[in-house]
Amino acid sequence: KEKFMASMHHGKPEQTEKQYAAQVTWDETMAESIVKYLDQNPNAQVVHVAGKFHTEAGLGTAASILQRNPKLKVVVVNPTSEISTNSPDYQLEVLEPPVRFVQDANRMAAYKHLSTRNDDLQCK
Repeated sequence: KEKFMASMHHGKPEQTEKQYAAQVTWDETMAESIVKYLDQNPNAQVVHVAGKFHTEAGLGTAASILQRNPKLKVVVVNPTSEISTNSPDYQLEVLEPPVRFVQDANRMAAYKHLSTRNDDLQCK
């Protein structure tokens, strides 16, 4: 929780608490689903793709998986543009984001698109 709260620099404290609760719910749900699947399919392997905050340094989903079943082997691979010698995770060196994306206006437009891309979907 400390890492999450330290990274959130906007919004009201109540909003941040709700975001944290949503993040934990997501992590716990994914971990539970993975462990259940592996219990039912002991010869299977699972590749779980998630954002950095859900996995980095063995926290989030990875920690929850191991709490549920300490016998499982969990490997975390983080993409990075700069390899760190003190990371507990495996690292995959990737290119820097494109300059057009790094510009604030373009990045914010991309985020806005993500938040509205499913607005017209209707569940039946």
